[in-house]
Amino acid sequence: SPVVQEITRHKNKHRLFVDCEKLVNSLIDELQEDNIHKENYKYSTLYSHYAESVVNIFTESHTNFAILLERIGVFYQTVGNLSKAMSFYTQDNEMCKKLVAQNPQNPDNKNSLAISYSKLGETHQLLGNLEKALEYYEKLNQLFEELHSAYPTNVEFKNNLAISYSKLGETQSSLGNLEKALEYYEKDIELAQELHSAYPTNVQFKNGLALSYCYLGQTYQQMKNIAQAKKYYLEGKRLYSELVRDFPQYPNFKQNLQWVENALSGL
Repeated sequence: SPVVQEITRHKNKHRLFVDCEKLVNSLIDELQEDNIHKENYKYSTLYSHYAESVVNIFTESHTNFAILLERIGVFYQTVGNLSKAMSFYTQDNEMCKKLVAQNPQNPDNKNSLAISYSKLGETHQLLGNLEKALEYYEKLNQLFEELHSAYPTNVEFKNNLAISYSKLGETQSSLGNLEKALEYYEKDIELAQELHSAYPTNVQFKNGLALSYCYLGQTYQQMKNIAQAKKYYLEGKRLYSELVRDFPQYPNFKQNLQWVENALSGL
């Protein structure tokens, strides 16, 4: 009965979050992008339904609720419902803004706000709203520049800053602003090279550097600078050849290697 539910929630409101904390954390785990069931969405749909019920009940700002809003958005983006994804990413963004306002010195809150801008930018990019995507990516980049400046030894913040430069470069390239795209890709690759050099066995960083080389090659190719395009494509090919050799279980590496080989043959 909805009446009994409401009475129960009201009577226990002083302990409701504590009672539900385990549920919230479980839903956050189940709705991670890697856990969303790509073969059968039955369970993910159910978890998303539960998660929506939770965030509709709790009105206060809390880090866990912000994460849960983001995860619901990820679910809807994965299943192709971009309007619903946008709605939950927007709610996540608003809650993250409140959390930053409440505790502006907390780097985790600022990091969560940056990620919310990234999600909004990605969704607008998928919808073809490139100018709006660029607006959110610029806010994302500003926050990660601040975080990296304040915590220069934090590897996650440094990597996220590199990714934000890459997103800006990609969007500027799509808008036809190749000089601006090149500027951002060069900032991206500087950080990517530093990360790979410091952590040569880290697959994520090696893949990030390979992508950076490919993006630079593609941009120089669009600018008709074939010598530079070839130079960066060859570096990307070298890294992807190593990744395919060492990690044959990852199909994306093989696909990217084929892509850069095709790009080289087309020069």
